[in-house]
Amino acid sequence: MRGTRINIVFQDPMTSLNPVLSIEQQMTHIQYRDQTSRSAKLKKSLAMLESVGIADPHKRIAQFPHEYSGGMLQRISIAMALQARPSLLIADEPTTALDATLEVQIIHLLKDIQAEVGCSILFISHHLGVIAELCDYVVVMYAGEVVEKGTVRDVFHNPAHPYTQKLLECDPANIQTKTRILPVIPGEIPDLVNLSGGCIFSSRCHCVLPACETHVPQRREVTSGHSAKCHLLPTWQPYCNLKTCVFVSASSLPCALYSIEPALRALTRCEMPVFPYTKGKRWHW
Repeated sequence: MRGTRINIVFQDPMTSLNPVLSIEQQMTHIQYRDQTSRSAKLKKSLAMLESVGIADPHKRIAQFPHEYSGGMLQRISIAMALQARPSLLIADEPTTALDATLEVQIIHLLKDIQAEVGCSILFISHHLGVIAELCDYVVVMYAGEVVEKGTVRDVFHNPAHPYTQKLLECDPANIQTKTRILPVIPGEIPDLVNLSGGCIFSSRCHCVLPACETHVPQRREVTSGHSAKCHLLPTWQPYCNLKTCVFVSASSLPCALYSIEPALRALTRCEMPVFPYTKGKRWHW
């Protein structure tokens, strides 16, 4: 995928637009591949500005970037990115530099434009609420590495990787009581030049195992379409002909596995199954 089939909306609209060129010049210039007249390009630019909610586009298109607010500049950036009707739009934290009200407007705008143009959106963000509102599928990355991926419902309601769990715990929207101390993930991001060779999150993980320090975890399926890279996830399949099984709640799986690590080692040697039991949070033997 290349050329007009892919486009991007940058994080800061204040710096992504050329300050010495008018909006008209910039919007018509990016249509250089179109074999049409200048008047046709201008008409298309005006239509795109109107579609993203810029009032009086015939007058405002002649203005320069410094004459617009941050929210309007981000709308113009989206209009410019969608002018070529790309198949994929990369949105690199497009709401970070905006206040809460404009953030909601940009999210709704992206959803409306996506339905109208029919393009896919790769949305990059640290804002969990925005991701839950806009996205269908989530890829969680830590230090440049994919640690978990799945649908929004699977990842948000049943996080399998310890980093995803901690990330959701740090969301201020999940805090139920008043507190002066916000939850954080202890530790620091690892040195990407001198990696230890094990799990990239092991130095900050609250459920770290000895294997995490020496072996890179493989991707393991949690449910259909939901996977994570973690040693805490079981790799064996349940056997229906065994009389004795071990059950554990899916939500408490990582910490429960950590607390009975010796028992699990014995179980894996004798090929006994361990799989989630969602109706209880106790271990059943």
